[in-house]
Amino acid sequence: MENLGTDWINNLIFAVSDPGYKLTPRYQTALKMYKSAMNKYKGFKFELLGHSQSGVIVNNLCSDKVRNCISLNPAYKNASLKNNEYIIRSTGDVVSKMTVPKKALNSVLYPQWTKKHMVNIENKTGNPITEHKVDILDRLNPNMIIGRGVGRQMIIKNMRYK
Repeated sequence: MENLGTDWINNLIFAVSDPGYKLTPRYQTALKMYKSAMNKYKGFKFELLGHSQSGVIVNNLCSDKVRNCISLNPAYKNASLKNNEYIIRSTGDVVSKMTVPKKALNSVLYPQWTKKHMVNIENKTGNPITEHKVDILDRLNPNMIIGRGVGRQMIIKNMRYK
């Protein structure tokens, strides 16, 4: 289990070096779990979900073997987005601001990349820390369809665990 401070160390490594980030224990653990699940459950379709820094992991592991790759307020920089990749972000989140120009470029280069691939949630608080939290999902229509699969699309419902 990582210590709380290592989150910031991973952030620093990511800011300095994309290849270096892939050497971090966090990324290596995610990669090991991903490969293990893919080997154990051959033939199944997978969903990758991540928030913030884990959005970087989702982006790196996203492939045609995965049905949907969904990131909330991802910490992308210079990332190539795939046709099965979906981003949910607050317009007030500073961490995911770098995904916005990539979205415009992808819509030109990849016609299948649609506005459904980038879901913007309006900034309601003006507080960048609050706007980065997962609680912003409460502002989505609970019946909103994001992604593809399960019939045609996957319905993401915001569920609270106790």
